[in-house]
Amino acid sequence: MYKRQRIAAPIPHSVEDLELNASNIKTLSDKNFLFYDSGPEPERIVMFATRENLDFRTMSSIWLADGTFKTVPTLFTQLYIIHCLGGGPNPFANGHLHPCIYALLPK
Repeated sequence: MYKRQRIAAPIPHSVEDLELNASNIKTLSDKNFLFYDSGPEPERIVMFATRENLDFRTMSSIWLADGTFKTVPTLFTQLYIIHCLGGGPNPFANGHLHPCIYALLPK
């Protein structure tokens, strides 16, 4: 009889139980994506961004932000996204809004 190996971490029931390892949280192009984690506490804040997104944010003179309470993981209350307007020296951005930072905010 074969025993199935457990690959995924157990499903957390609170933000304190949530285990985040920055080296395992990457984009499809293998770039680090976990930007900030306030740690295992009830009012935990987790933010996601790539180094390129943060650099792009510093080049942008216009930021727009929006949050949603509807589409968010159950352990959190709000998903807040900071968008940056492209332009200037960044050729891939020219006049388009790009989501730069994603934040999961506590209950």
